Amino acid sequence: MADGLLYTRDFAVSEHLTVHVPTLREVLGCYEEYYSAISAVISTPSDLMVQLEDMGIDFMKMDDFTLFCIVFYDLQERQRERPDVFHLIFGEFDLSKLTPVRLEDGSTVIQNAAGSIRIDSAAHEKLCTFLRAVLCVEKNVRNPANEEARRFMIKMERRKQRRAERERKDSALVLSPLESLIVSAVNTAEFPYTYETVLDLTIYQFNASIRQINNKIRFDNLMIGCYAGTVKAKELSNQEMSWMVPPQ
Repeated sequence: MADGLLYTRDFAVSEHLTVHVPTLREVLGCYEEYYSAISAVISTPSDLMVQLEDMGIDFMKMDDFTLFCIVFYDLQERQRERPDVFHLIFGEFDLSKLTPVRLEDGSTVIQNAAGSIRIDSAAHEKLCTFLRAVLCVEKNVRNPANEEARRFMIKMERRKQRRAERERKDSALVLSPLESLIVSAVNTAEFPYTYETVLDLTIYQFNASIRQINNKIRFDNLMIGCYAGTVKAKELSNQEMSWMVPPQ
């Protein structure tokens, strides 16, 4: 999916649904809301295992599209509250015109009243694959071996979420998460952009650059280890022996 994405600004998921790839300049003032909205769209049952457990639902027994149908109502409300944020993702596409519907064959789709605009599981998967590529994140799928492992996994995830919430509330950072990334990137030798020119990169271009820089730094450290004798070069894979690895 990353192929051809470098200069993509708009991606057609279907005849009626197109996803926009904004620049940093476009999302600078609302990045947290933008990221949160996309995270909701691409969320998997593994991402929301704690919330599903509190609803009495086993995350292992739910598929991605069924979860999306549940989350869809929240996305509609978010779009009503922040149409500017959703315009950066879906353009003029109005989620309020659609609703989950069960078809005669037992399958569920999200469509408008006339049935002329439809999001099915295949379109949803295509949408999520593209958005994950834009953010350079991988799909989260957890498969505990048994019930005990499942309960332990949920327990650890609950602790992680509570800790993250405390850290968020206690945080006194002046910079937003995106601004912090920009500051880190601009002050890295491998990154050729300034605080102004970086804003014209798309979200994908920026994320892909960060990933590639991290890969280059990892490669340099490996080579230092090889020269120092602390890393055995013959045990490294061909991919590890090159820093020119396409972002995944």
